[in-house]
Amino acid sequence: MKRSEKSIRAHLEEQARIEIKKPQRKIKRSLSHYETLRLNWKDAVIFSLIVFFGCGYWFQAGTFAAL
Repeated sequence: MKRSEKSIRAHLEEQARIEIKKPQRKIKRSLSHYETLRLNWKDAVIFSLIVFFGCGYWFQAGTFAAL
């Protein structure tokens, strides 16, 4: 059991050394790019469909009200 714990600790220390060596500017840029709204293409498609059908309903309701 002690052997596996040491290997996990060694792995985490190695991972931390690699993270420290990476330039911080690139990490901050990539994080700030995704911190805005965190939307993907599915969200954009769903929003577009809601707007499309919502506007269609609004125009249709206005047409029937005028009759």
